[in-house]
Amino acid sequence: MNSTEIYDADNKKIIGMSLKTDDNTIQIDFICKKGNNNLEIQKQEMSQNGLTRIYTIEHKKGCPVFNVSSMARFIAKHSHLFGAVFIVIGGFLCLFGKAMLGLAIFMISASTTFLIGTFMTFNGFDYFDWTPSNAVFWTVIGLWAVTGLLVGTAFYKLQKYGVIIMGLVTGALIGHIIVTIAHLDDTLIYWGVIAGSALSFFIFSCFCQNNIRIFITSFIGSYAVTRGIGSYLGGFPDENELQKEMHNGKFHFKKFPKSFYVYFVSFVVLILISCLFQRWMLKKYGK
Repeated sequence: MNSTEIYDADNKKIIGMSLKTDDNTIQIDFICKKGNNNLEIQKQEMSQNGLTRIYTIEHKKGCPVFNVSSMARFIAKHSHLFGAVFIVIGGFLCLFGKAMLGLAIFMISASTTFLIGTFMTFNGFDYFDWTPSNAVFWTVIGLWAVTGLLVGTAFYKLQKYGVIIMGLVTGALIGHIIVTIAHLDDTLIYWGVIAGSALSFFIFSCFCQNNIRIFITSFIGSYAVTRGIGSYLGGFPDENELQKEMHNGKFHFKKFPKSFYVYFVSFVVLILISCLFQRWMLKKYGK
């Protein structure tokens, strides 16, 4: 018996599961209908070639336990575009984050606003079980991009608070990486680690000196570069989708891409190189 997923007309969302016998004579399509335990056959028909009898059943077993989010699908579809943006912004932060702190604050504040805004909006689409058109997606992207630029400009002018935002982002990223490596499947612990890490770096950033600023910009920049390269080479798992899989019991360590650990080591090495370079810049040019 072979099984395949059934997608909607736009080929974006899983709406059921199809089972077919090895000799292809019988096919049973389970279409998702939440809460329905009735195995009554709704429709019988023959395939176009006349060799397979197809039975359609609406049942809760056809509903996916885990479905890839709208944002993950959108990013995957345009991975090269997002990857290039991550690499450019990350490279700048790694090299000149401390020297050009105001511009670094602008980039991080604008990017954070954009990512959080689009993430929450796309999650809202998923919550209401709505798959919007590409035009709607790009409209959302455009609106949050403009909002990000406005927020970035505000924090550029208020650099003291911008450094605190960078500390929060760094702490959240560290917490995110910890739960990914540890494969923590408890939602409360997941968000607790991220919140605790973000709060810790928030406190550090309030007393921010040169070394802390260098580390923060090196960390965020290195993560962005590594994430961007992963968009081209593959093998870098989406942390949010991974957390959903673990929460729904669909995570299997054997299927977890071990290339992630290669990315992690590269990420750590890049942080060290960036910190050393920015430290050299500070000693040589005083900024």
